[in-house]
Amino acid sequence: MNRRERRAQGKSAQIIHDAVARHRAGRLGEAEALYRRVLKDEVRNSDALHLLGVVLFQQGRHAEAADFIRRAIAARPGMADFHNHLAVALSGAGRPREALAELDIAIKLDPGKAEIHLNIGNAAREIGEVGRAEASYRRAIELAPALASAHMNLGNVLGDRGAVQDAIAEFRKAITIEPGYAEAHMNLGVALKDIGATEEAIEAYRRALALYSPALKDKIASTHYNLALALLIQGDFEQGWREYEWRHDPLAEATVARPHRQPRWQGGPLGAKKLLIWGEQGIGDELIHGSMIEDALAAGLDIVFECSPRLVPLFARAFPGLEIVPRTDPPTPRLEAADIGAQIALPSLGGFYRKSWQAFPSRHGHIVADPARVAMFSDRYRQAAAGRPIVGISWKSGNARIGRWKSSPLEAWAPVFALRDVLYVDLQYGDTAADRALVRERFGVALHRDVDVDALQDLDGFAAQVAAVDRVLSVSNTTVHFAGALGKPVTTLLHQGALWYWFRGRADTPWYPTMRLLRQGPDADWQAVFAQAATELARDLGRT
Repeated sequence: MNRRERRAQGKSAQIIHDAVARHRAGRLGEAEALYRRVLKDEVRNSDALHLLGVVLFQQGRHAEAADFIRRAIAARPGMADFHNHLAVALSGAGRPREALAELDIAIKLDPGKAEIHLNIGNAAREIGEVGRAEASYRRAIELAPALASAHMNLGNVLGDRGAVQDAIAEFRKAITIEPGYAEAHMNLGVALKDIGATEEAIEAYRRALALYSPALKDKIASTHYNLALALLIQGDFEQGWREYEWRHDPLAEATVARPHRQPRWQGGPLGAKKLLIWGEQGIGDELIHGSMIEDALAAGLDIVFECSPRLVPLFARAFPGLEIVPRTDPPTPRLEAADIGAQIALPSLGGFYRKSWQAFPSRHGHIVADPARVAMFSDRYRQAAAGRPIVGISWKSGNARIGRWKSSPLEAWAPVFALRDVLYVDLQYGDTAADRALVRERFGVALHRDVDVDALQDLDGFAAQVAAVDRVLSVSNTTVHFAGALGKPVTTLLHQGALWYWFRGRADTPWYPTMRLLRQGPDADWQAVFAQAATELARDLGRT
């Protein structure tokens, strides 16, 4: 190396030193400019390439960051940090499998670096390798017990597999290490809500909101949404409904608002204009909040109601004369007509009509099944029952996120199936052939199944089935919403982290006056729930 080259290298080193100072101070644009200045003269300067990649990643430019870090690796192979940071950029670009490949190289180069194990855990969790993720987080903690992010991410994995108490312990460790760790407070809140510690959950959410940087808009939005659920569970309707509007913020990733162009209704009169009310989320959500349509009609509003096409006949019978429009994507042109003056999501009516416990009406049922089909199913069941009581049952949820918690193993139904001289009607949606065979073999009970009704598509037929039984016993799924909305006697079996509209500490719900709630205890075990369900069913059937 000659004198000129040494001078240039010394100048580059000083520029990189200045860039790193700005980088650490959060002045990312200035740092980027300095790294690029070095690369103008030294296109293969591995430090500048690597650090430019890091600063680009921190600005959300993940693909561009990966390109620069790859160039750094080509210029200087064998650097664990380079492969580690390339993996982080690839994960940010939505390429977790490629990230894992880079992390496998990094961990061979530096097996004792906790950060690499942490990132392996993150990438493995993203592709569903939960066991590997947990092991990697635990190894990171062994190497660096004060690594708060490893404790928090271990808590996330534990929560994913239902070990909620263990997850809470890890979140608390992360917070002890780093009290200002906003995301750990947020995740602690979610876990606390799932075990019913709602007041502590609310405190954790509010702490997270106080700590988040204003730039973290996605975290803020999702925390407000989770805070809303906790407030509503507690019956704090004034604050809860207000916070619940955060569900429509795209960054909350909770639900997608319909693209209706009218202004949001603020609760006042509309004169000659109509109010568009649109359903959202799942069928159960449309059913439970559908009771508020009657309140809006009673207030003198002229309503156009957009809902799932599968629910149109049920609401049409309940509200004769109500204009009901089946939901389509994009919405039908009718919903852009000039006679509609405002719009609002169906659940958002809660902010006007469900502001206190006393605001819930005591009426039974707010949808109406097809009388002819009800009569048909009733005759069918009466013949099969031969004088026995008829109980409709359902045992699992298809919810993609929490269905495994809400669903019950069929073995847990043993105390219920021990009650003989009952016709059990299978109201479980989906293919239940294997489950019915298991019940017949293990408990000697033949579940009655109407194979000519598709409970996922023919909701009008399914409602008629529900209306034709004497009572319903089910986990928290669409079945109980139909039973409650039809005003049928129904017992709902709730998992530990029950959804907000079942509230906390209640054996009933004001949404459905004919519904009884049986809840898991802190151990999240179904055994006690089904023992109680069997006892209460025997009493309801006059067997005690």
